[in-house]
Amino acid sequence: MPRTAYAPLAAFLVLCLLGSLGPLRSEFASTITSFALPPWLTLALPYLFAALLAVACALLGRLPWLSASHARSAAFIGLGLFVVPTLALRLPQPWIDPFTQVILLALVPVFAVVLEPHIAQPYTPARHALVAALASAAGLLLVFPFQLPRTTAAAAAWLAALLAVCIVAAAYCRAAQLAALIPSSSLAPFAAVASATSATAFFLAGIVERAFHRTSAVPHTQLLWSTLIDVPSLLLLFWLLPRLPASRITTRFILSPLFSSLAGLILLQPALTLRTTFGLVLATGGSAWLLLAPTSRPDASSASLGLTDEPPL
Repeated sequence: MPRTAYAPLAAFLVLCLLGSLGPLRSEFASTITSFALPPWLTLALPYLFAALLAVACALLGRLPWLSASHARSAAFIGLGLFVVPTLALRLPQPWIDPFTQVILLALVPVFAVVLEPHIAQPYTPARHALVAALASAAGLLLVFPFQLPRTTAAAAAWLAALLAVCIVAAAYCRAAQLAALIPSSSLAPFAAVASATSATAFFLAGIVERAFHRTSAVPHTQLLWSTLIDVPSLLLLFWLLPRLPASRITTRFILSPLFSSLAGLILLQPALTLRTTFGLVLATGGSAWLLLAPTSRPDASSASLGLTDEPPL
């Protein structure tokens, strides 16, 4: 593995660690006073902050803006990266329990490995990457409780969640391709468009919720959490997009719940079963292969003709 790959890998592990802190949000805010606000509006906050920071960087640095076609692609990428997975987690909640949702999202790397050669060229996943992605998802299946659909409504929710997983994987492949093709100076405008699109989508959903008088108590710490955790995670993700292929960066859907599970094991110290132990080993081994195994590169003739703009890995 080239030396230049270690900095993105370290940043990626930090991103996964930040993502694993999600279960602590309710614990951190449990004793803090709350105010009534549509939940979808609170989801828009980190994307709004990230968009404002990216716009400020672009204006202060006098960075070139995206072309119209790239701006449209960035907008759709923002919806696929952030809005679709949120919908996949929140809308099917009456029919799909949270642990099953985690396992379904762990299929994102599987779809990314399959779609990447067709969308995110010149990246080609590592050899046996599909086996590693399936092994990682199977490892989480052994670690977390899992429920199959038992009703027609639950089966429909499953199909919708699987469709969302496929869309998320395709969005990551397209995002990695676009981030690698545009100049590095256009990365801030790219982040601004994608974040602003997501914030707008969540704001519109919040307005609809408010029209139907659907509000709930939201902790004041939501703003603090967005500032300290969510916004840095978003900015780190955009920085990683041109540096890691989609088959690697989507491994966050496995590593973040895996880190959460390991933290729970360390803090609670429950008795480990053989099934849980094997699942942890399987998920860790599959993720390590996806992250560390060498990827195929375009042939020399394509590179010499300037047909690729592959960042160093």
